[in-house]
Amino acid sequence: MPSPQPSPPPQSPYLLLSLGLCTSSDAILVLMISYLSSSQIWPPSAVAYLFLGELVGSLFFGPYADWKGRRKSFLVSCGFICGWSFVGAFVGLEKICWVEFCVGIGVGGFTIPFDILSESHSSSLHRASLVVQINYFWALGAILVPLLEYLNFVLLNKTWRTFVIICSLPSLFALIIGYFVVRESEIWLKTQHKTTDESTISSLSSHSTILNSSSLISEKANEIITSLGWYQTISLWIIWFSKSFSYYGMVIVTSRIFSSDDGWDYRRSFFSCGSEVVGTWMTGVLADRVGRIPTMMWSFLLAGVFLLSFTIYDHIALCVIGRVMLVLAVNTTWIATPELYETSVRATGHGAANFFSRGGALIASMYLVHDSMSTEQCGIWLFLFCLIGSICSYALPETKGVNLETNQLQEKLISTTVTIEMDVREFDKRTAERTQRETDRHERIEGMGSKNIV
Repeated sequence: MPSPQPSPPPQSPYLLLSLGLCTSSDAILVLMISYLSSSQIWPPSAVAYLFLGELVGSLFFGPYADWKGRRKSFLVSCGFICGWSFVGAFVGLEKICWVEFCVGIGVGGFTIPFDILSESHSSSLHRASLVVQINYFWALGAILVPLLEYLNFVLLNKTWRTFVIICSLPSLFALIIGYFVVRESEIWLKTQHKTTDESTISSLSSHSTILNSSSLISEKANEIITSLGWYQTISLWIIWFSKSFSYYGMVIVTSRIFSSDDGWDYRRSFFSCGSEVVGTWMTGVLADRVGRIPTMMWSFLLAGVFLLSFTIYDHIALCVIGRVMLVLAVNTTWIATPELYETSVRATGHGAANFFSRGGALIASMYLVHDSMSTEQCGIWLFLFCLIGSICSYALPETKGVNLETNQLQEKLISTTVTIEMDVREFDKRTAERTQRETDRHERIEGMGSKNIV
């Protein structure tokens, strides 16, 4: 009879609260801008500017976290989100897009909370169920937005500026709490003590911060590709592009369907956003038991089927199931990605994947908002990218149970490579021996023939 698995270690509530509030800020800001844009209060391009800023932030905060540490990177990115979010409530509409671009730079560091939680549970067999707790805050943020919309615009009859201030509060609380409770990753500190190169540090310190970042990005880019391999790296980037195109495309499509001449359908919007909780719960259950890769493959595929059906038949049940499956795929991708890399390049690799993710979100926000694009056509695009994400998931190695501190995955990949090389050498050796035996046999036959002739 198999022994029961040990229960997961306790999670620090204040650490989880700080990281979770930062995570919820992303969901709140995206849905807030989607609502204000679809209601023609803000320019339709505001979402695109947010994602454009996230592209820049993704390239900066990943290498910055591997260079200066997880804590500092988290606080800087959270400060960016908080400061510029409040600025957005007091500027004119002509400047909103550029303010959201600056907010997006901060949101580009959104991968850091996942890296911090993953490294704090580096050897846990329940890592997925522990890390996914942060996504409940994302789901909570998604649920709060339609409620805050109804409270602000319908019950209280307030302006959009009040709505923006309310939606900016989670990032402020995350920054304040995080300053006191977020500590530096012990795994990252150990890596720094082992791999610090004095000459590299002195060389870096002699340049400006911008040059440092540029040089650091160039060096880390080579490391993340060699760490995982070209084939797996490209597959991972395609998955991240596909999952964000699908997720934010779903948000845009549901916003179009739920908005009508009679006003916003708050009931269906609430049910749709509430399905995020179910998807998050399923992630914690399946990712640690079934594995990361099977969960990603099947959830991407089912999400595409149900979302395509929703755009055709416009039934809330199809929307809820499709969103549950897509949230399951997205959350599992977030969990698996930092597990694929070594500690020295984990944040950079995660940030690079997030760069392609924000690219997918940017293209979805620019392409799927046009009135010339029907909801059925949008559904077809969502299905295609979900299918691509499902196929590419098969190329990634399974990371369930991998110890992040000892880099078991890298050891496994190296061991596999060495085994293949040994098999090739053994094959060459046996082929050479067989060839030599055939040569000797032919020589003996020729020798016997010569004797018979004599």
